[in-house]
Amino acid sequence: MSELHERHRRVIPNWVALYYDEPLELVSGSGSRVTDATGRTYLDFFCGILTNMLGYDVPEVREAIQRQIGTGVVHTSTLYLIRNQVELAEKLARLSGIGPLVRGHRHHRERCVEEFATCSVQRALSAWNGPAPARLRQPG
Repeated sequence: MSELHERHRRVIPNWVALYYDEPLELVSGSGSRVTDATGRTYLDFFCGILTNMLGYDVPEVREAIQRQIGTGVVHTSTLYLIRNQVELAEKLARLSGIGPLVRGHRHHRERCVEEFATCSVQRALSAWNGPAPARLRQPG
């Protein structure tokens, strides 16, 4: 066990999962490749974690983060209006063809989000690799 892993176990709760018996310490990344503390380079098929799939050190993402940091508002809750969040949601709704979120029963909202996410994944896969795999295609 590495010294950093031992320190991690002493101060981080055990419900904060590490994915390997001997976890990697990533020290740098670019695109879909990462480098660990020993200098070994890996192709990260998840490009971070599946919730963002951005990759590493993507210039457009870095610039957007730097612009946001420059505003002084680095994080805020969804309890407040966030212009960029609304503008991005509008753009995604327009590009996905799903349209605006219909307010209503919780199950209906969850279904809208599920359809939106599935459609977004389909479009991204299609843009990169051709048609989406059958398991990800919308019925109909």
